[in-house]
Amino acid sequence: MSLLRRRIVEELKRRPRPLVMAHRGNAAQCPENTLAAFRRAIADGADAIETVRGMGYRLAAT
Repeated sequence: MSLLRRRIVEELKRRPRPLVMAHRGNAAQCPENTLAAFRRAIADGADAIETVRGMGYRLAAT
């Protein structure tokens, strides 16, 4: 586990329960998985943000 990840886990363990997880940021107010959605989730009090990796486009072979 990386040092940054360990620090994040330790910080989350110190916070009172329940924790608020923003899946794909604040997708109700902003396009999901965007920096704007993540910033909005943090501003709204989210304890953690979950994002989806690998949301790129696949090009079909021609």
